[in-house]
Amino acid sequence: MKGAGALGARLSPMQILRDSAAISRRFVSGAVAAGIVLQAGACHSADPKADPKAPTALTRNLLANPGFEAGSTGWTHMGTQAWGAFDIVGEPVHSGTQAALLSVVTTPDAYKTKSKVFGVVQEIRRETLPGGFPETLSGWYYVKDWSKSVPTTDMYLQVVVIVWGDPRTGALCNIPDPSKATNYQIRFYLKGLEKPAFTLTNAKLSFEGRGQPTPGSWVRFEIPVRKRFQELWGVVPDNYEFLRVLFEARWDNKVDGSEVASHVLYDDLFFGYGASPETPVAKHP
Repeated sequence: MKGAGALGARLSPMQILRDSAAISRRFVSGAVAAGIVLQAGACHSADPKADPKAPTALTRNLLANPGFEAGSTGWTHMGTQAWGAFDIVGEPVHSGTQAALLSVVTTPDAYKTKSKVFGVVQEIRRETLPGGFPETLSGWYYVKDWSKSVPTTDMYLQVVVIVWGDPRTGALCNIPDPSKATNYQIRFYLKGLEKPAFTLTNAKLSFEGRGQPTPGSWVRFEIPVRKRFQELWGVVPDNYEFLRVLFEARWDNKVDGSEVASHVLYDDLFFGYGASPETPVAKHP
């Protein structure tokens, strides 16, 4: 799958945020046309007798194609110059036959790029959910290699959940202008950081892991996402328009001309209700 590559611009984290907000509506309408915005019934078989307000006893994955067995179907990336494309590969995989590969490398056009993001993204509209705000966010990542020529460069793995269109956004973020209060989010740091690379008014940060990753093995993460929103924002998201979920590898604060090189894979991802299923680790590397 081809994506928009960096064009050598000096993009700050705030510019990346503004780019994402600017394309949000286009992204949603295009995703609907492509079948990317999910219908929850297509992702699981719901018990019609189950209470949709209390689905904790069920395992429901809202992500389409969570193991990438159908290639890139259901997945996209943000179409800005701050984002790189992803690939679907046959090895290594956690289960099945395919996984998503993020190649976090300084190509010639990115040597002067201070920040760049690589990731796979899905959006889910609130009216398609069978219950309330999802409970669990989990998956597996694999780091093949991990190097940077300047130690102060922030290179890390994170998962981001963004809530768009909640009418409480302005009050939660202390943003008086409603036109600027488009979303609030949590950035879940998985690996690579000891302290935040940057802060944003509308983002809370949650360290699910610290320190540098160890290449060569699949690592599981599981996050009680509903609980984290309650803890960090003081609310469970409600009355929003849609959720955006991003599984990323990225760099920030890179010195001009310095290099980074990492290849990261994601597989068997989960965003939904109840406990996420455990899948066996593939025998091949």
